[in-house]
Amino acid sequence: MDVAGHDLEIDTPMSPETQVEFITSYLRQQWPGLVVERDRLEVFFYKDQKTKESWDAVGRTDENSDKMVHVIPGDGCITIVHEGLDEQEIRRGNFNSNRCFI
Repeated sequence: MDVAGHDLEIDTPMSPETQVEFITSYLRQQWPGLVVERDRLEVFFYKDQKTKESWDAVGRTDENSDKMVHVIPGDGCITIVHEGLDEQEIRRGNFNSNRCFI
């Protein structure tokens, strides 16, 4: 799958599982119809089921590229590949603690 987009890397003491919970909470606030697809080492977040179906059928397009986020959690760092998210807002979400986004 050709994801492309901006790579946002954030150092964090959170465990990979907590990182995923954290970004899930944030994206669910942005996209109430959020669809989550977990792979072994990465997670794909789609704005809604229609967006997931579009990505599955045709891959990245101009119409759907900003409606999917690819997350690679890791020990000490999370990588968020996206188009159109507010990186400053994500950084203010504070991956250096265990509090969720406000």
